[in-house]
Amino acid sequence: MITRPLGECLNIQYLSTLHLSPLIEKIFAISDLHIGNYHNPYAVEAFVDLAIRTPNCIVVAVGDIFELINSSMMLILSSPLHRRSLNNLRRLAQNKDLYIVKGNHDIDLEIYAPILDPIRILLDDELNFITEEGIITFLHGHQDRFDKTTKFFEPLIRIFRRWIPDLYKRFYGTPSELKERNRMRWELHSGGVASLIFSEAIEKKKQIIYGHLHRCHVNKEPTNYKAGCCGDMVSELSYIEIDLTTSPISIEPKWINCV
Repeated sequence: MITRPLGECLNIQYLSTLHLSPLIEKIFAISDLHIGNYHNPYAVEAFVDLAIRTPNCIVVAVGDIFELINSSMMLILSSPLHRRSLNNLRRLAQNKDLYIVKGNHDIDLEIYAPILDPIRILLDDELNFITEEGIITFLHGHQDRFDKTTKFFEPLIRIFRRWIPDLYKRFYGTPSELKERNRMRWELHSGGVASLIFSEAIEKKKQIIYGHLHRCHVNKEPTNYKAGCCGDMVSELSYIEIDLTTSPISIEPKWINCV
């Protein structure tokens, strides 16, 4: 697959902290589409249509947008179903600003920047928007300060990603796989990660939007600082809506009707 040097790719986002325009009224955040594997293309298309219809909004995809551990970009491009979702994301990026913050399944995603243009791919693992109401941070949530299980597995996956997936799934697996295999363990695991992310939001006095857990949820504690998980486009079919016209900022979970 022929790609251009990263320096020549205009859709590589080098800055991880941006001042948000006061004209932006809403941010939609999605995560865990896993295009290339078990995603729902109809939910992706329904979300894209909704975002395009919404005035004065931008979209942030907070990781695992593609499945590059158990699949590949070549498979995505060769499959009509997966290519349909990729083309819908391109269509969204042609109408709205669309940023991708990489997740643990978006391995080396920046290599495919020319293919994904005009989608903006962040090189850092966090995106920060500075607004009149404070900072909103977008990250995937797999970082080892939140999810200790990734500290050991991530280096192995990066080095042996062609051979490690079966071993990885056998001994750990993704949160979505854990959700199907052992619901109680998934509840404990996701609850612990969510608690750590919410604690960081409180400590650093900012909003945090994340993915990774395949569980659409926003902390409801009485504080101005929230942590919201986008859910996924696999089973939850959900996203987070951030309303910047309210004070404090409104962060709400939303579900997609793609029937």
